[in-house]
Amino acid sequence: LETALRFVQYFDSWIKENCSQVLLLQIRDKPEGGWDSPYESENIFDIVTKPALLTQTNLFHFQEYEQLARLWTLQQHQPLLRRIVFEYQPTKKQHAASLSFHLTRREQQDIAAALQLPANQQAMRQAQQWLAATAPAN
Repeated sequence: LETALRFVQYFDSWIKENCSQVLLLQIRDKPEGGWDSPYESENIFDIVTKPALLTQTNLFHFQEYEQLARLWTLQQHQPLLRRIVFEYQPTKKQHAASLSFHLTRREQQDIAAALQLPANQQAMRQAQQWLAATAPAN
């Protein structure tokens, strides 16, 4: 999100001159927010590593908060910008797809299955409606 926002800010005047609207499609691997869901585990290994995991989790939340605040500010300045979010949610938490460039067949199937989630179906409808409404007339 941060890279996309920087791009939009950098090309602000060009976008205003040459675009009627800008659609930002965001694909997430974690739900947005989560400040009210603390990290909890009963695994003995997790108890030892909890301080590092909490630091990593809190850093992620802080970055997300900063990015969303930046998005809100940019949308106030650039009303042409619209964001639609797709979210990957694994069918089984212990089998979540890895964050690498190589995905196993199971991981590929799990990601494809996430497209059928109601929130992602709604995001797809929103994207299709947006594209249909902004398509140039022939």
